[in-house]
Amino acid sequence: MYQDNILTPYPGTPFYEQLKAENRLLTTDWYYYDTETVVFQPKNMSPATLQEEFYKLWQDTFTYKRIFKRLKTSKNKGLKLILEIFQGKMLRNLKNTQN
Repeated sequence: MYQDNILTPYPGTPFYEQLKAENRLLTTDWYYYDTETVVFQPKNMSPATLQEEFYKLWQDTFTYKRIFKRLKTSKNKGLKLILEIFQGKMLRNLKNTQN
């Protein structure tokens, strides 16, 4: 499954040490090191902009249109069957509401 993440500088990694040396860590509180929260100062944008763009990407990724597109191209036969059943029910419901 596809998952969006924000680059997270975990303690003990070279990336963490680099950001620490450059004084770019915003917090060292482990609570925020969840791969969904910006915990460092990016070089070319504000932390708030990176956070906002991450949320936009996440929202775009999980629209019904994108989900159906991924299901259609999935090699998992079970998921394709579920999609076909769901699409069939949607079409029947649409026809019933138009009558």
